[in-house]
Amino acid sequence: MNETAISIKNLSVSYGKCDAIQNISLDIKRGEFVSVIGPNGAGKTTLLHTVLGFIKQYSGEVKVLGKNIKKVYKHIGFVPQTETCEKNFPITVEKAVLTATLGPKIIPFKYFSKNDCDKASKLLENVGLKGFEKRAVGELSGGEFQRMLIARALAQNPEILFLDEPTANIDTESSDKIFSLLSELNKNGVTIVLVTHDLISAKKYSTKIINL
Repeated sequence: MNETAISIKNLSVSYGKCDAIQNISLDIKRGEFVSVIGPNGAGKTTLLHTVLGFIKQYSGEVKVLGKNIKKVYKHIGFVPQTETCEKNFPITVEKAVLTATLGPKIIPFKYFSKNDCDKASKLLENVGLKGFEKRAVGELSGGEFQRMLIARALAQNPEILFLDEPTANIDTESSDKIFSLLSELNKNGVTIVLVTHDLISAKKYSTKIINL
């Protein structure tokens, strides 16, 4: 079994004449809880987006689970920054979670079975949102919305969970709940890789910290 979850060798990313990342090499092992920290503009999100395949132009090598990211997408989950999400979209929490199971396909008026809904309920219970299934996503607080996004990512049964600033713009209590939740997922075998400005929580919960 390959123990390396993510392998990065001599990675450099530029935006025009601006170097966002220069010659980074690192390995992340399966089962690690990794926090990527650093000041604004250090390249944290650029690093995450390159690993996820969102950034196409770069030099160096990036492997996830030993392969190109396109070949292992079904084995990963991604929680974006909440500010990039449309919180007023007319959809229930349950449906928002279940859309993760559709993959890249657009299926108008998709019918979800009872088993699908039961799975969503279990995932929501696991992230502390039991009974929230029929609420509109726009009714959730910042911390609740973030935990819903985590449940949505978990609907794909990921081996690796990537998160971009999962505790940005939420209160301290909600932030600690999210880090505690991620720690439990990590103990159950999910490799966690997140970008954060929360150095205190990163030190408390991470098994590895990458400082850019």
